[in-house]
Amino acid sequence: MHYDRAVLQEHAAQPTDAHARLTTELVLEQRLPHRIGRYTLLGELGRGGMGYVFGARHALNGQHYAIKIVNIRHRATVYVAELLRAEAEALQCLDHCGIVKAVKYGEHGKLRYLVLERIDGPTFYELVRRRGPLPVTEACELLRQVALALRYIHDRALLHRDLKPSNLMLDSNGNAKIIDFGLVHDMRSSGPEQELDLTLGTPEYMAPEQLDGSGQIDTRADIYGLGCTLYFLLTGEHLHTVKWCGSTFKRTTPATRLSELPNDVPSWLEGLLARMVDEAPTQRLYSLSSVLAAIPSGNQQSTSLGLELPSCCAFQLPFVAYESGLFAR
Repeated sequence: MHYDRAVLQEHAAQPTDAHARLTTELVLEQRLPHRIGRYTLLGELGRGGMGYVFGARHALNGQHYAIKIVNIRHRATVYVAELLRAEAEALQCLDHCGIVKAVKYGEHGKLRYLVLERIDGPTFYELVRRRGPLPVTEACELLRQVALALRYIHDRALLHRDLKPSNLMLDSNGNAKIIDFGLVHDMRSSGPEQELDLTLGTPEYMAPEQLDGSGQIDTRADIYGLGCTLYFLLTGEHLHTVKWCGSTFKRTTPATRLSELPNDVPSWLEGLLARMVDEAPTQRLYSLSSVLAAIPSGNQQSTSLGLELPSCCAFQLPFVAYESGLFAR
C-alpha cells in the first residue's frame, strides 16, 4: 500500500509558532506547567472532552513522545483520572505492532499524565479527508490490520469501546495502529460509569446497545465501530447521523445507506459490512476471526499491495510498582 510520503510525514514536522502559542494558551487556561517531569510540552496534538494530548520532548534523550493529560476542569475529574489510569494499566498488558505503546504513567502535582509513543502519521479520518474514499484493496488491508490488533485486544478480555477513524492512525511506514484507549474496558469487571450513569463513546460509531445503555456490551460493539469505520474508508461519509434530543441521542440511518456503496465494492465486502453493523447484536458478527476469515486470501497478503509489514517484535518497558498498579519509570 503506497501513500504520499508527505501525507504520512506531515505530522512529523516540528511544532509551528501557532502551535507553540496555542500550547501556551492551554498551559495558562488549564494551569499546566510547561514541563512535566522530564518531558517538555510542545505543540498540541489533539483534545477531547476528557483532556489534551501534547507533543513532548524528553529532556535527556531528546526523543519525541505524545503525552496525554487529564482535563482538570472536567466535571467528573476523579472519574476521568481513573480512566487514564485504566488506560495505562491496559496498555502495559498489550504488546502488538498494531497498538500504540505506553512509555510512562505518572502524577505531577494534581495532574495525571500518560506518555505514549509518538506516531508521525495521519489518522484514518485525516487520510480520507485529504485523499477521498480509499480504493477497495487499501480499505481492506487497513481493515485486516486493525482486525488483527483488535482480535489481540479481545483475546485479553478487553474492549476498546471507541473505535472510529480518528482513533486509528498510520505510522510513517503506512501501517495501522489503534490509539486512544481512554474508554478501554475489562470484560471481566463492571466499570464505574454504570454507577455514574454515563454513556461513553462516539455516538456515530457506537453500537445501538452501547448508545442506549440497554444491555451489557461485548466484542460485537467494537466490531460495529470497526464496520462503521470501514464504511467511512470506502465512502468518506459517516454511516449514521446523530442529534442530541434533550436527554438522549437520536441516530438516523437512511435505509439505502449500505446500498449506496461505490460500484467497485464487491458483493462479499458489502455482505461483510452489513454483518458487522447489523443493528441486532444477535445477528452481528461476534468474532474478529470471522471478519478476517471473510476477507479473500488475495487481500491477506501484504505483498499484493506492495506493503511490507513489520514483525510484531516484543516491546519491553522497565515496569515498576506504582501504588496499586504497575507503571513504567
